[in-house]
Amino acid sequence: MRAIANNDNILFKLAGLGIERREIINKFKDHLTSGSLVVIDKKRALETFVTECGCTPDIVSPGFFKSSLGNTLATVNQIH
Repeated sequence: MRAIANNDNILFKLAGLGIERREIINKFKDHLTSGSLVVIDKKRALETFVTECGCTPDIVSPGFFKSSLGNTLATVNQIH
């Protein structure tokens, strides 16, 4: 999982390999602040996780490069 906070703080943590699964992404629960906007790709496990953490998912759908709010995954993908 990779993330960039509003103050350009970077979180990079390898939680596991393969598809996003509940037991893998739950490791990041303590790193999210309720009310945050989280840019994700369209995966049910990610959508559920972000919503349950009290955050707002900003989803980049398959075949698109930007979310409806204009955010992209490219910025986050470039940090690794």
